[in-house]
Amino acid sequence: MKKLLIAFVLILSVTLAACGNSDDKDTSNSENNDQDTTATEEQDNQDSVEKKEEKNADEDKAADKEDDSKADKEEDNSKSEKSDDKKSDDNSKEKSDLAQYDEYDVLNSKIKDIDSYPARVETDNPNTRVILFGEDNGQKDYKSIFVKRENRLKIIDLKKDNQIYNDIIK
Repeated sequence: MKKLLIAFVLILSVTLAACGNSDDKDTSNSENNDQDTTATEEQDNQDSVEKKEEKNADEDKAADKEDDSKADKEEDNSKSEKSDDKKSDDNSKEKSDLAQYDEYDVLNSKIKDIDSYPARVETDNPNTRVILFGEDNGQKDYKSIFVKRENRLKIIDLKKDNQIYNDIIK
């Protein structure tokens, strides 16, 4: 009977020892799986955020290109059309409003006699502001492009087809 009891205890202890070892392995595997899952989720979240940022940047670039394209088309249309009295009145009103814009001080310093040029705001949206300076007959002398997000101002002499200024203003 003692032998039977000893054999039973040995078998029971071997079985428990074997079960105990697999529990430790399962626990460590479970922890590793949790860490892997967490790392994967974090990577997925980071990838998702990067994709959203890239998408927003692409949308902003597309909007800027569209705005520039529209401004160029409108500029071409304004060259082919002559100004009427209404446009002249709008130009004088626009000129007095130019001082309110952030870029006015730089424009005033870079364009000689800026007040002698009729100014027309072609585009003013959340991304860019395009202002054309020129004569009443439709010929434009200067073009300013202000990129609002970057506070970047570009001034172009249209007669000489030369860029006068391209810098960030403060």
